[in-house]
Amino acid sequence: MKDRIEQYARLMSQQFDCPALAMHNYDDSVLWYQLIADGEILDEYDSCPSYLDFSGREKLPNAPQGGNARLLCKTWGVSSDWVSLLDGILRESKGADREIPDFETEIRNLLQGVAEPTSPSHHGASHFALAFQMLPATMQEEFTPKFIDACIEAGVGDQAPLTALRFGFQTERERHAALSAVLSLPLTVVSLCGLEARDFIPEGAVLIGAEE
Repeated sequence: MKDRIEQYARLMSQQFDCPALAMHNYDDSVLWYQLIADGEILDEYDSCPSYLDFSGREKLPNAPQGGNARLLCKTWGVSSDWVSLLDGILRESKGADREIPDFETEIRNLLQGVAEPTSPSHHGASHFALAFQMLPATMQEEFTPKFIDACIEAGVGDQAPLTALRFGFQTERERHAALSAVLSLPLTVVSLCGLEARDFIPEGAVLIGAEE
């Protein structure tokens, strides 16, 4: 599947003389992309290289690999001000060994004077959360509603951003939504795997149509 996505992304990048982002969310456990320009791969990202290494013999890393945030911003025409946040999104390990506490129990205990609420630092701040906190307030205000809308569109709900910003991503759909919010990507796209070469718009047809 990845090979076919790459093939069509290369073709479209060449045919329309534009950058292409070939992206695939596999089983909501791995987010993969290739950044392509002029038909050539500039960068490749894999959020969990070890996911399909069932035997463990290859000893692939669990942490995300690849993904050049600065190159992605430059190629995609996004302000370099977003590099730090984009890097936090790409580098965040899903789950990241941060256990989400039982908030109802915490609140009940607090009201009864039993314990203090769990501090986010107690579980270790996520790369994504730290990058978000480093943004100027205006950029935080710009990003947050886009991220919420993208999470709703992705089907993970409007509370997912709060969890992601405190504990990191729990699903790859949340990471995808965060990327979409920064890069203005549509979450609903045509599957390229079912397309054939004849389905593509013939070269020059767009310009001809515009002139007519």
